[in-house]
Amino acid sequence: MAHRDAEATVVAVDLRSQIEAARTMAESIDLSDRFKTIESDPRQVDLGDATFDLVVLPQLLSSFSDDEAADLLSIASSAVGGGGRVVAPDLYVGPGKTGLKETLARLTVHLATPAGRVRDLPESQLMFTTAGLTSVQFTYLAASEAGLAMIVAEKKA
Repeated sequence: MAHRDAEATVVAVDLRSQIEAARTMAESIDLSDRFKTIESDPRQVDLGDATFDLVVLPQLLSSFSDDEAADLLSIASSAVGGGGRVVAPDLYVGPGKTGLKETLARLTVHLATPAGRVRDLPESQLMFTTAGLTSVQFTYLAASEAGLAMIVAEKKA
């Protein structure tokens, strides 16, 4: 995304191993001058008064318990400025029939994360609105064989 906007700065918040991988990727695509990191558990990060235009939670919500996911969305909502967006690409239970790869991806979440689970759309929408976000929109990512989808929500200006 930062390639499309030469003014964009990326701030990655994650644990050490993920930060190192992200830093390596940023360097490999010549973004290191616009790439900052905060080494912290995203569920417990203190961003102070910092606000962002866009907060992306890549495949994080399904990895955590309901309370942890709600806390993470609350932090994201607080970190995004008025008119900004929170984007959460993840696995969601939609109304349609699932294929084998999507079912296996959901099963992996349930087996690999202690309290994580794949949530359905109404439950996910409620989590976003409870966090103070509006205009919650959902779309499937057509290129994903595992059934990834994306929720985009806005913080009122």
